[in-house]
Amino acid sequence: MSGICIICETDTHVRPLYKKNYREEDINEQIFSARRLPDRIHANVVRCEKCGLVFASPLVDPSLLSGLYEKSVYTYGNEETYIAKTYARYLKKLAQRMDTHTKPWSYLDIGCGNGFMLTAAKEAGFEHVYGCEPSHHAIEQADPSIRHFIKQGMFSAELFQNQRFDAVSCFQTLDHIPDPRAFVRECLKVLKPGGYVLFINHNIASLAARILGERCPMIDIEHTYLHTPETMRTLFSKEGFTEIDVFSVRNDYPLHYWAHLVPGPKKMKQKTLAFLKNSPIGQMIIPLYPGNIGFIGRKPLA
Repeated sequence: MSGICIICETDTHVRPLYKKNYREEDINEQIFSARRLPDRIHANVVRCEKCGLVFASPLVDPSLLSGLYEKSVYTYGNEETYIAKTYARYLKKLAQRMDTHTKPWSYLDIGCGNGFMLTAAKEAGFEHVYGCEPSHHAIEQADPSIRHFIKQGMFSAELFQNQRFDAVSCFQTLDHIPDPRAFVRECLKVLKPGGYVLFINHNIASLAARILGERCPMIDIEHTYLHTPETMRTLFSKEGFTEIDVFSVRNDYPLHYWAHLVPGPKKMKQKTLAFLKNSPIGQMIIPLYPGNIGFIGRKPLA
């Protein structure tokens, strides 16, 4: 069990972390569907002791991944409201850095689900909004007013050959990408000179990740690479991004959602979640910094 660290570009410091705990026949579109109950299924996981990057080795075949995400089921439901509130806070942070003289702004959200953040982007000042999403089911759930602005498929610059964007966002998607460096290059291609990216993804160096270890929801079959703030900074700077800002992300979610993430016996957890989802206490909004990285970077003007 080994692999090349994409940050350090060597396997010299890569060490085994957790052993694969599933059979090949266990792989299906259900376990690649968003917001499922954490089931602790994961591939062989390794860590680069030099930079802290954690990744699956070997990776699941990219063509298999693509097919699984295309068939995956969109299950955000009522959680969209809370997720949108969190992400919109940082989308507004991004908009504050942008030059108002370049308006009207165009915006692309990668891994957009049913496009709920496209609506939030309009509220943040982005006039022309687009999405990219592999799941057919997710796009079917999109509001008819924005559905035709979403392109189906795994993201690549080729999907947007004749379009360049002022801003590109990617919320909790980078962790799922089998080649993050190539992915970042594709983001660079679709940006206008001076355009910005906003990424939010898991922080494997967070306190929660360190305490929970293998039981942490971040350690999951869906997650190919798990970053630290420094690996994020290095990944994007290597590909040419400047004016980099890395920060912790606050999530304002109801108590029942936080309970969804806590490890515990399956039957007891299902009963607890059923109670919380139907009780006032379970609907209480609890603001936490659970271990997510926010990242803003800019494409050079020339």
